[in-house]
Amino acid sequence: MAGKGKSSEITKVLEDNAGIIYKLSFMYANSKEEAEDLQQEIRYQVVKSYGQFKGDSKVSTWIYKVALFTGLTHVRTGHKAGKLVYEIPEIVESSGEQDRWTEVLEEIKKLPPVDRSLIFLYLENKSYAEMAEIMGMTETNIGARLSRAKQKLKQTLG
Repeated sequence: MAGKGKSSEITKVLEDNAGIIYKLSFMYANSKEEAEDLQQEIRYQVVKSYGQFKGDSKVSTWIYKVALFTGLTHVRTGHKAGKLVYEIPEIVESSGEQDRWTEVLEEIKKLPPVDRSLIFLYLENKSYAEMAEIMGMTETNIGARLSRAKQKLKQTLG
């Protein structure tokens, strides 16, 4: 009975945080299929490590950490994020906005993996403190790296 309770708890955690997993997988994948595979890997890593979650932070913060590090591992093992091939229609409404958003995402994908993660967290409205907790960095380091990444994006996007 205890196993069933834990299973339904993990299922609820995955359902409640599906958006995080979905969005992040497309930041580190080359295709829709690869993103789906990465989503599965992230879910697997969450389930596998759920017993280690101590509750020191919000569950969503922990999910971000697992998802980001799974995405970074995905990149480090030879999967380079390429051209965005899957549009995310719920983000924008008009065709012009969709084109601009696609351009922005393509430029984000060109950033180094850690900077890409920081931009993702910034777009998710995470505070520097939350970013520092998720990434295992100091808030000062977060601020400096994020500032440089945003400056680089401004230069490339005009």
